Amino acid sequence: LSCVAGSLVAATNVYLAVEYDMELRMYAVRCYSAFFGALVILAELERPDLVLEYFKFLRFGPSKGLFLVFVGILTLDTEDADADDRLQTVTALLAVAVGALCVVLGSIASLLSCLNRPPPPRDNPDDDDYFQEPADLANAPSWLDPSKDTALV
Repeated sequence: LSCVAGSLVAATNVYLAVEYDMELRMYAVRCYSAFFGALVILAELERPDLVLEYFKFLRFGPSKGLFLVFVGILTLDTEDADADDRLQTVTALLAVAVGALCVVLGSIASLLSCLNRPPPPRDNPDDDDYFQEPADLANAPSWLDPSKDTALV
């Protein structure tokens, strides 16, 4: 689903950048949005590995969802009131909705994986000295026991 949202974001922004005359700042925003849409597609397909190496946050559902929300908001531009305003709005809302879904489902999956995690293995499960009493300070070095410190006297 995020692959569809990423491709729609990339295609819509390329179309709007090519089709309409805008100021330079809006071309830059459109190019960044198209690049981010392509980045979402490549991360979802896990191709190439270079993308996931440099953009590691796209491996996880909640961070990928937040990135999609950002890209959707970046796509939603109120300065361009053209005939394709509906296309832009629908694309942005779809990206934000898919991003929000990724955040919610990814967070639930992370919480469930934490709750179902087994306890860490012990070296020797039969060992009753797993929780030991603290060591006696009578035989401790002087730098551990403040009462033996002669510099304070």
